[in-house]
Amino acid sequence: MSDIERKVFRIIFNKTLSHDPVTLKLLKIKTGRTEKELRQIVKNLIVQNRIIWDKEKNKWFVYMEDKFIISKV
Repeated sequence: MSDIERKVFRIIFNKTLSHDPVTLKLLKIKTGRTEKELRQIVKNLIVQNRIIWDKEKNKWFVYMEDKFIISKV
């Protein structure tokens, strides 16, 4: 995982644990990246099975080492 992927992952992880919404606007502010770059980074994290978005339940599933941690957005 690259440094920027790790940063975005940690933002999503921390925000979902505190039940705060994770938005592109928030990620843009925290990382200084464009929307296009952030969409690609999130896609990379999904491909790596680090995060999963469940549309039906409106939840992020965040993968940490040995298990999934389920968090609401």
